[in-house]
Amino acid sequence: MKPIGTITACFPHVDEETRSILQSVMNEAKDYNDFAERLCERAISESLPDLAIYFAYYHCYNQGKYDFLKQLIDANIKTELTQFFGLVAAHRSGEEDVEWSKYQRAMSSALKRVENDWMACHIYIAWRFMIEIFKMPEAAVDNEPLSILTSKIENDEEYGFFLSQVHRITALRLSNEGNLKEAIKYDDMAISQAKKYDDQEVLYWLLTEKANKMKHFNFNEALSLLEIAKEIVDELGLLSGRWRYPHELGHIAMARGEFEKALDYQNQCVVYRSDQGLPVGFMRLVISGIYNQKGDGKTALKSIRESRHEYGKRAEVLCQIQGTWAYLLLDRIDEASQCLEKARASSLKSGDEPNLAHIHFLEGLLAKKQGDLSTAIFSFRNALDVFERSQGLARIHFVLTEMVDVEIDLISPKKESASLEVSGPWMRKLLDHIEEKDLPGTAAQATLLLAKFRFKQGRVKESRKLVEQVLDISEKTGMHYLKDKAELLVPDLLLS
Repeated sequence: MKPIGTITACFPHVDEETRSILQSVMNEAKDYNDFAERLCERAISESLPDLAIYFAYYHCYNQGKYDFLKQLIDANIKTELTQFFGLVAAHRSGEEDVEWSKYQRAMSSALKRVENDWMACHIYIAWRFMIEIFKMPEAAVDNEPLSILTSKIENDEEYGFFLSQVHRITALRLSNEGNLKEAIKYDDMAISQAKKYDDQEVLYWLLTEKANKMKHFNFNEALSLLEIAKEIVDELGLLSGRWRYPHELGHIAMARGEFEKALDYQNQCVVYRSDQGLPVGFMRLVISGIYNQKGDGKTALKSIRESRHEYGKRAEVLCQIQGTWAYLLLDRIDEASQCLEKARASSLKSGDEPNLAHIHFLEGLLAKKQGDLSTAIFSFRNALDVFERSQGLARIHFVLTEMVDVEIDLISPKKESASLEVSGPWMRKLLDHIEEKDLPGTAAQATLLLAKFRFKQGRVKESRKLVEQVLDISEKTGMHYLKDKAELLVPDLLLS
């Protein structure tokens, strides 16, 4: 395989035997995936130095090869440097909720066994990013070691290799706070550093992470980033990265209201992850959310059951949120109310703002079902405030469309409203929003809402023309859910 900085950057800082092992395995391997497998196999069949065993775990984890990690652990191939890999893998797969103190002890033991600061930095930074995805409260306050290392990394050229990961951690935290534009600035700095040191594995993830944020501002730029990232995946043989490409394409399709296309992408993502033995519970939750947005509560519930089985207790509140939505779509109001109460209690306890915003949205849906339209608008508005701050396009869309539907229902079919062009401020907001972006599915839903409003005004001919436009779009684009939406929003027109 072609030498890459992801592997070779450590060469000046490891013992001669470890460097020789890494070089020989790299010479034999056809790509990065093959390199990770060969290094693991060598660790199992030979007696290797501690650092070589550490890198076997590290590169194996980068490739998402949990089956190989298990082989290493089962064969008792471990050192003080590798304890935290097993903890992270167990946590990530849902087998165990690892306490912060357990991570700390594993990291303390590892750092005592390394002979130079560069490798200590490699081990700590690698672990620190691995656990960022768990959003553990302790991680937000236990920042002193990270701050010390960050100062060292920023002020010493020898440690520049790690700057991409430091910026990546900052970008992730800013993104979690909803500050996407500032997060993208750190993504760009991280990408620059990863390119400088030829850290191809990290570069791939940075490109996809930036694309995930850019989709909220510019679909075309997001898609361009994903295409570049895919080239890296194909060249490196980065199996762990194959799933992220369709996953992000699925998010973009969902944001654009192209739900059938989004499902195709996310199901492809599930296949890739399943092939690697990676957990797919979260992806099934994403899929359930897409079905709910389509209006298919029955299939959403099926996907939720599969997710709960695979994802475990950590995703229970997310299952409750999507489950409430599905029950409401199916008019199973008692079950929806019970599920919503559980989701509300869990969300209030955790204080997770996106979850609380979903609770507001579901409260709005329940109020709408019960005919309390003023309360529904109030709840939807609370949800929209949060989703707009976090700039979650798909969430903004499903809240706004529900708000417009309620707004139309609140209008009395009086003569004085017959000349109005929009039903009110929420329809105007939705129409202005779709003019700014390429949102074919959401635009078609907005057209159906306008058709509903025109029908209520008595402008039946205009309403029929708008519905026919949407049905034509549904047939030509494969967005078949639009026909179901039409039957739901303007049934009187379709029956007439």
